[in-house]
Amino acid sequence: MEGGIMTAVQTSNPVHDAEGAVEAGIHEVGATIDAVEREVGRGVSTRFPLNSAFIFTFGALGGMLFGFDTGIISGASPLIESDFGLSVSQTGFITSSVLIGSCAGALSIGALSDRFGRKKLLIVSALLFLLGSGLCASSTGFAMMVCARIILGLAVGAASALTPAYLAELAPKERRGSLSTLFQLMVTFGILLAYASNLGFLNHNLFGIRDWRWMLGSALVPAALLLLGGLLLPESPRYLVNKGDTRNAFKVLTLIRKDVDQTQVQIELDEIKAVAAQDTKGGVRELFRIARPALVAAIGIMLFQQLVGINSVIYFLPQVFIKGFGFPEGDAIWVSVGIGVVNFVSTIVATLIMDRFPRKGVLIFGSIVIICTSTVVGILGRLSLDNWL
Repeated sequence: MEGGIMTAVQTSNPVHDAEGAVEAGIHEVGATIDAVEREVGRGVSTRFPLNSAFIFTFGALGGMLFGFDTGIISGASPLIESDFGLSVSQTGFITSSVLIGSCAGALSIGALSDRFGRKKLLIVSALLFLLGSGLCASSTGFAMMVCARIILGLAVGAASALTPAYLAELAPKERRGSLSTLFQLMVTFGILLAYASNLGFLNHNLFGIRDWRWMLGSALVPAALLLLGGLLLPESPRYLVNKGDTRNAFKVLTLIRKDVDQTQVQIELDEIKAVAAQDTKGGVRELFRIARPALVAAIGIMLFQQLVGINSVIYFLPQVFIKGFGFPEGDAIWVSVGIGVVNFVSTIVATLIMDRFPRKGVLIFGSIVIICTSTVVGILGRLSLDNWL
């Protein structure tokens, strides 16, 4: 009797049922993607320039969309709060709920991409961008907006983890290092573009649709371009080799390495096969055992970069100037655009000088600047702008 009960419990395990549903859903999406890809991708190898320039452009688009969806809520949130009659805590939760989805997306995308392929998961991410952006723009209340933002967060987390790795596997090895720099640069450009979009749509209720809906809906355009790029790009040759499909891996390398002969393509394919044959996959325990000092330092730097409050600036900048300093909405968004310009230009400067000066020195200099500016902002917030003047 007990065995029968246990069997029944095991066969109806909701976790296993959920995993099966997710796998079935991804398989169905994958089949649909394959069908669409066959139609969209006909003649790509002869008519479309799948070269390094296109790969870098696509990488820039992925980073830009990540930054755009991160920054777009800043200008829309005061308008949403007023339109829906929300409390400050509700507005804050709407803004930060994207991080719930981001954590889930970033943590799950690695294993899923190893199982189903980088290309398919990147296209799924683009579809989630479209779905989340559309739902945000059409939200009718607090609950719907939170759900839409979580869906958007899934796309943000997945794209931020998957796009640089996928593009690095497609790019020539001598250009892989620059992809991470390009991705970060375009993240800051996307934030700036989001601030500019907020400013452009503010107080423009086109066709009777509120301005904040246009702000959030503008993310549909880069999301559609990301989807198109995902359909045009091939699967990662490293993923194909790991799955034993060396024939198609060679075809992909031949397609994206048009400036080299097939001998060089075969050499690169042999290198990929040699790495795949090593089977060096490990878990978190092996990672900490082999590279503990470097790993702890890297995690610490990234953790403290977030704790200094940069996300608060990106997400709540207009709110700070509206409620903290009494700025009108338009002026507050203008300030955010100015700070977005500084953020973008500073990233360009850092990109240009990081190979000319010691990394540690640049990091210390940046930390000192953060301390000084954070102190000034804190004093201004405490005294208020009127008393300060």
